[in-house]
Amino acid sequence: MDHISSLLTCIRNGQGVKLLNVKYNKIKLCTQILDVLIRKGFIRGYKVNNNTIEILLKYFKGFGVIKNIQRVSKPGNKVYISSFNLWKMQNLQNKILILSTNHGILTHNEALEKRIGGEVILKID
Repeated sequence: MDHISSLLTCIRNGQGVKLLNVKYNKIKLCTQILDVLIRKGFIRGYKVNNNTIEILLKYFKGFGVIKNIQRVSKPGNKVYISSFNLWKMQNLQNKILILSTNHGILTHNEALEKRIGGEVILKID
């Protein structure tokens, strides 16, 4: 099962019907991704209860803050990017890439600062 895609679908569906929060299974990788989404201001936060995560969605003027969120790497098709290629793409204009690196889950800007590449997990507009 692809937990990351399921998490994204849960968030998209929750924002589509304007829910204040959604629940998802507690998975370490998902909580690390949610930490990045909090740092970047895409969600208000999350609460961990036993085996579930309650994700607090964020809205601005009645619309979800996350306009478009896509899974880039899939279980059968991993997409990797080097620090050199990240440097060439640094002008992404309001887009954020979330990478899985050997330093943890980072945004593309954080990876650029550390001069590392990694697997591109998500793209957010």
